[in-house]
Amino acid sequence: PYDTLVLALGARTLPVFDDAVHVGDEEGARGLAAIQREIQEGTVRRVAFVDPARAGWTLPLYEAALLTANGPGPVSVSLHTPEAIPLEHFGRHASAAVAEALLAAGVRFVGDGKPFDPHSVDRVVSAPLVRGPQMPGVPATGLYGLIPVDRHARVTDLPDAFAIGDATDYPVKQAAIACQQAD
Repeated sequence: PYDTLVLALGARTLPVFDDAVHVGDEEGARGLAAIQREIQEGTVRRVAFVDPARAGWTLPLYEAALLTANGPGPVSVSLHTPEAIPLEHFGRHASAAVAEALLAAGVRFVGDGKPFDPHSVDRVVSAPLVRGPQMPGVPATGLYGLIPVDRHARVTDLPDAFAIGDATDYPVKQAAIACQQAD
């Protein structure tokens, strides 16, 4: 028994594509640096940044797409996402500002989850899929078992329980946001 339970369990990640760079860790940073070198050498001309799900680490993916497009060599950059508009979870004003930055950098935005062919580009950079902890007694949503929460971080169908961070079905995954949720 407990008076109040707070779940801050974190999430596991799963790669989406074979032979893709996955943002969010040191290996992904090394992969992005390698792509920058390949662009400078002229061996990579087309890079796709792919967000596979509505809940995930979208901010690093957008940032990497903009940095790549604004990098030192000529490259075609596209950003593929299930969102209807760029960073739609952040509201219309933020979305408009990001859409303008993508356009200015020459990044082609492909929204609404339109099919993506990884063979149409030289390199793929992807956000990983995020999987919840899947604990007995804790509700889970969808295929990836994220913990369902309301806007106050209350766990759906689990009395006096709250959940924060990447393990929840809150669509944006980012350490600073998880800290704000904890506060």
